[in-house]
Parts: sequence; structure tokens; C-alpha cells
Amino acid sequence: MEYKIIEQNQQGTLIEIIINDKPYRTFVVASESEFNNAVESFYNTVANPKDFTQINLQAQLDKEQAEQSAINKLKALGFTDAEVEAFRR
Repeated sequence: MEYKIIEQNQQGTLIEIIINDKPYRTFVVASESEFNNAVESFYNTVANPKDFTQINLQAQLDKEQAEQSAINKLKALGFTDAEVEAFRR
């Protein structure tokens, strides 16, 4: 993974990185020791969008909320933790 620094200032560093033959620019705000990790994270987010999209994150959150709601409803109906756990399997 290669990138070039476009500009640096007190707030951070503007870089350009080529991903799938397309140039992307991002502003990296990280310490020197974390800079490469931040660049790699950006690269992975763009190169593998299905793993990082807000839609997928929201879908996961919705699933977790629905599961918790179902658990709460079962407990409100008087089911024990063991019985609720049996439903989850």
C-alpha cells in the first residue's frame, strides 16, 4: 500500500492513496506511531466497503436491538433466563 502526502499542518496530514486504480484523499489525524494504522484502516474501509458500510453497521445494530426486545418481551411474560436462552439456540 502506497500513499503520498499532499499537505501537513498542525491538525493532521492530507494524503492521497490509490485503491482499485482510483485516487482517494483523506485527512489523517493520528500520532506518528498510529499514522500507518490510520492509513491502513482507511484503505481497508474503501477496499472492503461491505465490511465497513454504515448500512451494514445499522443492520447489525437493528438486529441486536430486535433480539434484546424479544428477550425483554419473553422475560415480561415470565420466562426464566434458562428458558429465554433455550429460545435463542
